[in-house]
Parts: sequence; structure tokens; C-alpha cells
Amino acid sequence: MHMAAKSNSINIAKLLKHIYIDAQNKSSKSFQLLHSPERPSELSSESLIFFDLNRTNLADQSPIFLTVQQRNVEMMKFLIQNKCSITMKESHGDTIKEHIMRYGGTS
Repeated sequence: MHMAAKSNSINIAKLLKHIYIDAQNKSSKSFQLLHSPERPSELSSESLIFFDLNRTNLADQSPIFLTVQQRNVEMMKFLIQNKCSITMKESHGDTIKEHIMRYGGTS
């Protein structure tokens, strides 16, 4: 999700969401592809990391921080609608609000 946010790839973000939903529903071929070969009845937790909207990078930034830097309103809406945390702080202690102020808002 970080790469999708950083590169303004809303379509990749939406695809990751659909893969995640398919995996949760256990009703599609996408789910079968996400299974580990050793345990076909269990969903690999590593596979679901790609849609973890609050997972942080080395700078403690979740995808919403990267989206603010890119000034991508559509991606911000997508992340917020999908319940990303807006109360997290990055490694410098900045909140999303402070990050928005630093990067001049959105265009």
C-alpha cells in the first residue's frame, strides 16, 4: 500500500482492497492464490499485509503520510473511507494534521 500511496496509484490501492476482500470472503481464486501450499485451509497473514492501511515504513509513516506528501486527494479519501488511522504520529512526532500543514495541503 505504501508504493501505491507514494506513486499516486489509486487503481493499485483499489486492487489490493479487492484482493483483501476476496481473501476474507474465501470465495474467489484470489483467495486460493493467497494460501500457503503447506496449509491450504489457512490464509497467510503475510498476504494480508499489503492492505494494512496503518502499517508503517522505517520513518513510522503509514500510507496516509505518503499520500499527503503527494497531495493526492483521491487517495486520501480512499484511505480515510477504508478506516486508516488519522491519529498516528510519524518518527518526528508529527500527526497527519501537522504533515498536511508542512506539505501545504492538497492541490
